[in-house]
Amino acid sequence: ELLDGKVNAGASYLSGDFVGVGATPLDDERYHSRKDFDLSDNREEFTLSLEYRPWVYAGVVAVWRLARYDLGAEVELNSDQRQYGSGTEQAHNEARGLGFGLRPRLPLAERLALNGEFLYFPGLQSEAAGRYQYQVVYRAEGLDERWFGEEKVRGFSAWGELVHDLQAVPVT
Repeated sequence: ELLDGKVNAGASYLSGDFVGVGATPLDDERYHSRKDFDLSDNREEFTLSLEYRPWVYAGVVAVWRLARYDLGAEVELNSDQRQYGSGTEQAHNEARGLGFGLRPRLPLAERLALNGEFLYFPGLQSEAAGRYQYQVVYRAEGLDERWFGEEKVRGFSAWGELVHDLQAVPVT
């Protein structure tokens, strides 16, 4: 906080890893084919923000955000009768850009408030890339495909939170 709370600068970094197993049915009514997979994914988000709060109840904010998602999976192609293939799937998605918006703060009771953020991103630079590679039993050739996309997109982001301030520590 700067200038008696009228200007706020912030940075945040969120990261998470997930590992799991699962199955996805394929369109095969006769043999009930499915993709069994072991997957791991990683998500990251980095945000820089600068807020100007001329009013107690609302402020205007500029945000730069980077969001990244990576997926890797080992896949087996199975049916009710047998395993008929195996392979890998990989994906990478990334979006980054500058957004503008409002941050309201509405007091509801003593030490209780409703906070929020409404952002508009006029031009996010987004990239998506992926690859899948399978080897199917009884087929000499492998199935392999790579793809890549890059474009500018626009969009909105919003969140809200109910905050209760304790005597010494704010809790959300």
